[in-house]
Amino acid sequence: MLTFNTEVIFTAAATDKQYFLDRFTSLEITSSWKHLGEMATIKLGKLRGQLNKQLVEGDGVEIRLGYDGVLYTEFVGYVTRLLPNQPFEIRCLDEVYHLQRTNINQSWKETTLQEVIETATQGQGLDIQFADKIPEVELKPFRVANASAAKVLQKLKSEYGLAIYFRGKSLYVGLPYSEDTGTTFPHLDSPIIYDLQKNVLATELEYRQAKDIKVKLKAISILKNNKKLEVTVGSEGGGAELRTWISPEPISNKATLKKIAEEKIGLYKYSGYKGSIKTLGIPFVVHSARCKIKDATYPEREGLYFVNEVKTSITKSGGFKRMVKIGRKAN
Repeated sequence: MLTFNTEVIFTAAATDKQYFLDRFTSLEITSSWKHLGEMATIKLGKLRGQLNKQLVEGDGVEIRLGYDGVLYTEFVGYVTRLLPNQPFEIRCLDEVYHLQRTNINQSWKETTLQEVIETATQGQGLDIQFADKIPEVELKPFRVANASAAKVLQKLKSEYGLAIYFRGKSLYVGLPYSEDTGTTFPHLDSPIIYDLQKNVLATELEYRQAKDIKVKLKAISILKNNKKLEVTVGSEGGGAELRTWISPEPISNKATLKKIAEEKIGLYKYSGYKGSIKTLGIPFVVHSARCKIKDATYPEREGLYFVNEVKTSITKSGGFKRMVKIGRKAN
């Protein structure tokens, strides 16, 4: 029988003194490429008085979880709030915590996405990892007026369809699912196997045939004059899911953009699963990684998918569990 191990390490920002926590009422970590930052919440019982005196907002926190002494770092960030509830609650954020506490006022006559991101995060000691294919957008002009770096990144993330998130102190900037998680996490160089009859506790999956999926795809091309060229293809009528795809290169011909969009819609209109699965704490998994879903009852449904979100939880009654939300097909 496997033995569960946990390490929660707090580091005082003022003194670098460390505090180790080995007991808590519950713990939850939420991580997704759709979010700018990762969140963690720790709830405590009798230790509330002790930690309430020792911890302050801005102290560092690292959470490592695993079995039989093999632990993986699940979260690295900072204490953002100490709530004297019953149970006592500690809320944490990753490096977004510092980006929320900046104040930027700057204007450019001409700039790029990359320059704005580098300017917004300068002085934070971050390693920025730009993917090979991100929209080459020239911003003419561009102004940031009394906004935090987090708000700037969120605006760029929303307007240009980027995946911007942290891996420790590294900020990843790219298109969704473009990160090579096998390089970031060497033990994830192969897809995680989820066998519905073996290592999956419960499912909220729906298997859909491509012919039954109603989806519209809005394709956007950012032109060199910073104007947008848009086309929408796919299912007609109401009830269709709306997806967005942004070309990494400027495409000025509408017919060409439409043709590419019609080819790309196959990424979203496929026979496969939609939804989430509940698993034990093992195997370790992160968002944007690939997973293979297997089902002995329906072997023809086996497929490779990207992971959209991972919600990790620990409770006294439920133990160490993960809720893994499935994204689009990876093949």
